[in-house]
Amino acid sequence: MRRAASARPPCKAARIIRRGRRLETPAAPRARACVVKRRSGATDVASYAERRRKRYAEDPEYRAKTRAYSNAWHAANKKRVNAELRRKRAEDPDFNRKQRAYYAKSRGRAWLKYYYGISVEEYDALLARQKGKCAICREKPSPGETLGVDHCHVTGKIRGLLCRGCNCGLGNYRDDPRRLRAGAAYLEASRAAGPRPPKPRPRASSTRRGETRRASRSARARRAAGRRCVAARRSPPRGRSR
Repeated sequence: MRRAASARPPCKAARIIRRGRRLETPAAPRARACVVKRRSGATDVASYAERRRKRYAEDPEYRAKTRAYSNAWHAANKKRVNAELRRKRAEDPDFNRKQRAYYAKSRGRAWLKYYYGISVEEYDALLARQKGKCAICREKPSPGETLGVDHCHVTGKIRGLLCRGCNCGLGNYRDDPRRLRAGAAYLEASRAAGPRPPKPRPRASSTRRGETRRASRSARARRAAGRRCVAARRSPPRGRSR
């Protein structure tokens, strides 16, 4: 007698196990070993998560759909999330301190998976491949700064790590190679024309020179009169004995 089908959809682990059973063929020993491991109760979803991360990074439609679902879930369960955070803070007084220390240690890299679909290890591997330098200017970032992830806004593909200046420059040129080539040609043409000759300073007129001289003489006369006045005050009057 067949069991009635349950109205509840199977869980993610059950779906993965069924998918693994379909892969169980004599030509796929690795699949059989994976199925045996899943049947034993230690369900391994690493490959499934890896496929999801890859699809999230490469498929902009899937990424937008996933973000919309996450935002809707958080909006519908906002009270539940806040209650869970309050519970964690009440049970662990150092929860906020640990969280701040984690984000300070990651230096902003904790959001890599959320925004770009890559892990911190993948970011470090890409940074080592570029030898810690920007992919455009080939310079290392200033102390306390990190290289940002540059990605295509159309396909979502990660292109490399750039410093703040180069990343903003690409954004200002709207990721358009034609604009970049036109800007480079403009700079090269400006340098080929040579330096601009210095602008000649205007000569002062004779009237202005005369006024400047008279003002200087009057200033010198005032200073000399002031010095004589000070000397007269300090010196004793003539004809009087002390």
